[in-house]
Amino acid sequence: MTTLLEAVRAGHPTKVPTLLKRLGPAERKTMLSELKTLRNELRQGDPSRWPSWRERSDVGAALLVAGAGCHTGAAAAALWLGSRDLRTVSGPPRDALVEVLKERDADWLGDVAHRLAARTSSAEEDYWLIRRLVDLSGCPVPATDGYVYGWINDLSRMRSGTLYRLRQRLTEDPQTPFLVPRLFETPQLPGPLAWYGDPDTPAHWPSVLVDLTENGVVERAVVVDACVARLLRGGKPGDLRFFLALLRRLELTGHEEAARVPDWLGMAADGPTSVATVAQGVLARLAETGALSTSALAEMSGAVLFRTEKKLVTAQLSLLGKVLRSHTQLRKKPGTKSATPTTDATDATDATNAVNRERAESSAAVHELLPVVAEAFGHEDVVIQGRALKVVSRHLLLADDDLREELAASAALLSPVHHAAAADLFGAVTVATDPSTHEELLPAVPEPIRLAPPATSVAELVAELSVVRGGTTDPCAFERALDGLVRLVHREPEALVAELRSAMANRWWLQSHLSRFADLDAHFERGVHAVDVVAAALLGRISDRAIRQVQNKAPAQSGCPHSGMAAITRARLWEAAQLVKDRSVPFLLSTPTWENGVLDPAVLVERLREYGRLGVEPAPADFAQALLRVASDDGEWDPGVTAEAAAGLGTEEGDRLALWLMGGGPFLAALHPGQEEDREPAESDSEGSLLRHPARATRRLLDRTRARRAIQREFPAGFRWLSRQVDPRHRHDYRCLMHYGNWQSVVPHWPTVVPHHREALASWLLPGLLETMVADIHDSDLRGGAWCLPRLAEGAARSGPAGQAMHRAIAAGLGVRVADDRLAAVDALLVTAARGHLNPALLGRELGELIAHGHLKPTRITDALSTAAATGAHRTVWSVLAGALPELLGAPKAARAVGGLLAVAADCVEQCGPRLITVGAGVAQEPATGPMEADRGVEGPTGFDPLDTSGADSPSRSEAAQATLVQPADTAQAEGGIPGLAELARRGGSSQAVTQAARLLAALR
Repeated sequence: MTTLLEAVRAGHPTKVPTLLKRLGPAERKTMLSELKTLRNELRQGDPSRWPSWRERSDVGAALLVAGAGCHTGAAAAALWLGSRDLRTVSGPPRDALVEVLKERDADWLGDVAHRLAARTSSAEEDYWLIRRLVDLSGCPVPATDGYVYGWINDLSRMRSGTLYRLRQRLTEDPQTPFLVPRLFETPQLPGPLAWYGDPDTPAHWPSVLVDLTENGVVERAVVVDACVARLLRGGKPGDLRFFLALLRRLELTGHEEAARVPDWLGMAADGPTSVATVAQGVLARLAETGALSTSALAEMSGAVLFRTEKKLVTAQLSLLGKVLRSHTQLRKKPGTKSATPTTDATDATDATNAVNRERAESSAAVHELLPVVAEAFGHEDVVIQGRALKVVSRHLLLADDDLREELAASAALLSPVHHAAAADLFGAVTVATDPSTHEELLPAVPEPIRLAPPATSVAELVAELSVVRGGTTDPCAFERALDGLVRLVHREPEALVAELRSAMANRWWLQSHLSRFADLDAHFERGVHAVDVVAAALLGRISDRAIRQVQNKAPAQSGCPHSGMAAITRARLWEAAQLVKDRSVPFLLSTPTWENGVLDPAVLVERLREYGRLGVEPAPADFAQALLRVASDDGEWDPGVTAEAAAGLGTEEGDRLALWLMGGGPFLAALHPGQEEDREPAESDSEGSLLRHPARATRRLLDRTRARRAIQREFPAGFRWLSRQVDPRHRHDYRCLMHYGNWQSVVPHWPTVVPHHREALASWLLPGLLETMVADIHDSDLRGGAWCLPRLAEGAARSGPAGQAMHRAIAAGLGVRVADDRLAAVDALLVTAARGHLNPALLGRELGELIAHGHLKPTRITDALSTAAATGAHRTVWSVLAGALPELLGAPKAARAVGGLLAVAADCVEQCGPRLITVGAGVAQEPATGPMEADRGVEGPTGFDPLDTSGADSPSRSEAAQATLVQPADTAQAEGGIPGLAELARRGGSSQAVTQAARLLAALR
């Protein structure tokens, strides 16, 4: 027994089977307890005993074999064999493992095999062992998902000649009849089945499966039923492509298709587009041959006509037209001739009765199908509405008065463009919507929510830290956890340290074998690790040198807002790490009062007063963050009174706060894109101007130098980048990413770091939004670029205007590639409109420019704006499109793809009327001059810079220019208020652009 344990400790698994044969049941039971002890030692990973991973791996392999031979129960043996901690990179010693197991009885081996197959985490990897146990025991084949995946992987391994022997191996494998049906029941398609898409490839699985059915290895009916059922169940597009390919290779007969009508109906109703198209084709063939009943066709049509895919709806209307045509011809068929002397009267009577039956059946079919066709009257596409109306008009006879009355009720759903044709067919048409009674539906204006107080007990704080561990996208949870750490370490340091050490025992940086400060410091110095940095410092896992060094670190990349904002967060975290080690402050000054990041000035004054009473010196980064969160004036409090209270504190920080509240603090250029301190509108920085006025140039240079020196003196290193303008064309790449980690974990904190500067934040988001807009050009799948826009719209301080940068960011977000990101931009659009901060005409101009110059795809904008209109914001969307369409109709390339936008505009005008939303007094206007005005009419990307928002905070445009931008519809009735619209509508033709232009023009008039 000692020899066996020594072999295991030495990592010799091949010696284990021979040594195990010498042990009896009692000795094996004793040995098992020794093996479990050794396993626990191996888990701890003591580097002094096993210095290399290879040694630990060898010991684990020997443990696996020895434990499998010592366990007497099947359940315990399966648990031991499936353990993750005993697995190695090179795999288990297969021969040795089988050698110790094959001596057991067949029932025991079968029980272990089925238990291993039921382990979802390891069954696929352990297929080889399970298969050997099945062969040794003769037990039934396991049918678990993991075993099926392992079977397919084993068949698809690239052994010599494997690809060309796949058919032969499947034919000879006794498991094939049992496992092939399971291929259609697994949650996901086994990967190797989709490796080869060429039908001529020997490993093309659809062709191989069809061969198996033809050779009788697997029953054809089983495969057909399983394939149809799998398509009905749905799944990932890649999985469905495989089953559709198999269905085509099976070439179902008409009888096989007719026997599965309910399945085809389900696919056509609820399946993905590719599956629904195939099901529709099958049902169409059955309908044309008479194998599909009228009730089934009506059920199918009702489901398909409700779908959004225009191709499916159009094809269904065509099918209904063909079926109805045959019924209408029977209804119009003349009666049989009268009996003649040579004609038997009985035969004539039978023929007449047969014709009457056919007429009655056709009439019943028409009465059942036409109401289904009328359901398409409410389709969002007016072209489809027109097709449905034509089908009804062709097959509605004069004698169908009751049916005509029934269909007339559905005609109210038709677009106004079809009302004249509907009136000719049904008589007077009831209008479903009256634009004069339209009520604009916008989301409720979000009210500011007070930030919940920090944790007051150690247990509560530890629970919160478990939520924000390693980083969080919730800035409120981050702020509460950070403030709670500082407060409780000041009040209960010993209890907090003990509780944290216990709760975070599984963190890698608390492991005992990681004792070198250098490795831990290097890890925490890279990126932003949220409150983990503070907790690690409190528990003594970060050196004092690293804390001092990182606190004084400037942003890694000059001109990059991502690096700059990460530097602010990093400076606060590492300063808090120093504060908790020193236990020098009772609470943080910068914790916001509201969840949007705003800090009430009066609250900050009281916090400073408490600091003064306790003799506590404010921390530089904490106080700098507090200043960024207070505003000089938000319209709800008197800055003079609060500034006077701050100055009365008699401290340097109180004086700085008073000056900040009165608007006399340092000018932070990064937060005011395109502006300079004390810049007069008429001044110019041109070389000629500076040469003519050298004194003015010198004074300006001195002022800028003085302002920068004030920032250098008053703000810590992580905040000083705010004194310089951000480079709008900076592309944050891996050089930036390596310093702050995943940017999506940093950006959510932006609105709470500088809550009063929405325009700056929006301008910083633009490069990322533009990158996601063109992601498909580079064949990438960038996502998440627009999801921060709703936070900017909801969380911005009340005084923050929505200027050009915010409008352009929303415009860019509406055109990003991923649909979920476009929904985020739609939310931002609606919330901004609900708050009264939206300039629809300015947003429309931004959209028009971006589309006309090829930066946005019209189809994506159509999808986003139609979604916004579907919420009830018809007048808002129409006002946006009214600003975009003149630019688009004047650009030849864009005009060809503008049909979808015209359709959305027409839908909105038909719902709300032609009146536009005028710009409110609290909304930032578009600048009178700038790149948007200067580049009007210039084709190509060189004439328009989507990153240039230098006019975001410029003065309002003139009244005349604003009147041109936002004009009531009744001032230009002849052209519908949209230049170029009437010209497009007069071109003629059946294109979507022409059709929708005529429809919009009619609605405007």
